[in-house]
Amino acid sequence: MWILYVAILLGSVILHELGHLLASLYFKVPVSAFSIGFGPVLLHKKIGKIDWRLSLLPLGGYCEIEESLTVMNSLTNIAYWKQCIILMAGVAMNLSIAFVCYLIHYGSILKGIYIDYSMCAYFFTGAISYVRVENFNIILFYTAFLNSTLFVFNMLPIPALDGGYLWILPLRRKMSDRFYKYLIGISFWALMIAQVAIIAVWFISAYGNKIPVNMILLLSIDFVYITLLAKTMNYVEERRLK
Repeated sequence: MWILYVAILLGSVILHELGHLLASLYFKVPVSAFSIGFGPVLLHKKIGKIDWRLSLLPLGGYCEIEESLTVMNSLTNIAYWKQCIILMAGVAMNLSIAFVCYLIHYGSILKGIYIDYSMCAYFFTGAISYVRVENFNIILFYTAFLNSTLFVFNMLPIPALDGGYLWILPLRRKMSDRFYKYLIGISFWALMIAQVAIIAVWFISAYGNKIPVNMILLLSIDFVYITLLAKTMNYVEERRLK
């Protein structure tokens, strides 16, 4: 079961990046590479202008979208509404997956949202809300919860996340390249620290109160770690290749 849960988590991150890729191609924004995994490239094949890669560390994936101010149809130079669609295409994939799981599992999107909200409230407050679910399926629950929280988390207005780029890109032309790199770099390092802190606090809380570590709860928290790590490694990988 652990392998299945991890596969769902990694698949959700990859589908998120695939959303960015498809939207970029639709608006003819150059994409130089799409990778499953990070780090050293094990296999790659260039098809058209995109280098398709399989990399060593299976911690998600990345999509290299052209952002240069000197490239005519780069992400930075296209209309803002197009930028928004490309940036939100990733979370749209996650939200679509969550909605499909809600309909299959609960028969209602609103009921699914309420159940996931109740789970998040439990993580932060310990408050438990009971909702009757016929034929409960842990795989559908996990997939829906994972993707709905990926949507919410990635829309936070932090420069390293999709929600942050929504307000950064309109200001990009007024920023020097040095300031822009520092802004994104500092944000990614802050996320690195945050991801360690989140896991540490959760484990200290769980073991300190002698709460048994439930596998599903642990994996649900781990999505934050994987997402933050994926975003950080994406940044590091792009800097390494340039």
